[in-house]
Amino acid sequence: MIDFLQIIDPRRLPLTFASTKQRVWFLAFCVGFCCDLGLDGSLCAQGNSKLSPSDAPWLDSMSGEVLPFDFASRESARSLSRAEIPDARVVPPAAPAAPARPWGSSYWDWDWISGGFKVVGYVLLILVIGLVAYLVYRYYNRWRKMDSEENWDESLATRTVEQSMRQLSFDVDFSNGDFCDEAEKAYRSGDLRNAIIYLFSYVLVSLDQKGHIRLRKGKTNREYLREIRGQHGLANFYQRVMVPFEETFFGDYQLEQEEFENCWSQLGQFQKDVVQAPRVSHG
Repeated sequence: MIDFLQIIDPRRLPLTFASTKQRVWFLAFCVGFCCDLGLDGSLCAQGNSKLSPSDAPWLDSMSGEVLPFDFASRESARSLSRAEIPDARVVPPAAPAAPARPWGSSYWDWDWISGGFKVVGYVLLILVIGLVAYLVYRYYNRWRKMDSEENWDESLATRTVEQSMRQLSFDVDFSNGDFCDEAEKAYRSGDLRNAIIYLFSYVLVSLDQKGHIRLRKGKTNREYLREIRGQHGLANFYQRVMVPFEETFFGDYQLEQEEFENCWSQLGQFQKDVVQAPRVSHG
């Protein structure tokens, strides 16, 4: 290196290198050249040296070849100072949150309550339909039984007073055989309750004997009134006696003497009308 610098004499260089800038560039070139020579020498020396097994355990120091790696198992790689790593597992996605329930829904299950009301409504509807069907059947069966009996006019010709008495829908003593006479006796003795019962019984039997009504057990007083609604004289007297009879017989009403006398005073006109009024057809 010294020989090289001695060879290069600045005084032999042209005059253009005498400036300061040119001298700096020249010195930089020389320093770079020297560094390059030194780096090459150190690398060559390092390449010629042998690596120890501790410096490179993966390299064969004799042959310079890379040794094969021995990968240990996962379990052997764990140590006592290291936390155990759990095996991977699939976590199912979380269920979506239930929507917010309206106010009061936590105390009352409105779906269940509305369903209960529907069931109750259906049950009531079935009961109403069944009741209507029963009433229709009962009404139809009764009138069918009445129509299947013998003709009214033929049975009327053979029916006695006692047979008419037995068709009354309420219990009354007819052992004497004359309701009108029993009504008068009860009235004179002050027994107005039995007096009105015997009087109404007499009216029913008289209407049955003359063919104005069809006296049958099970029929109501209102049904007899409908049968004579076209005969105003008979219907008015029948209704005048029927009202106090029902109040006394069914309601335990204390009949006044004036009320009974109002009915008894018109008995003569009824006896005329029941004979003179024309019969109506019931079949």
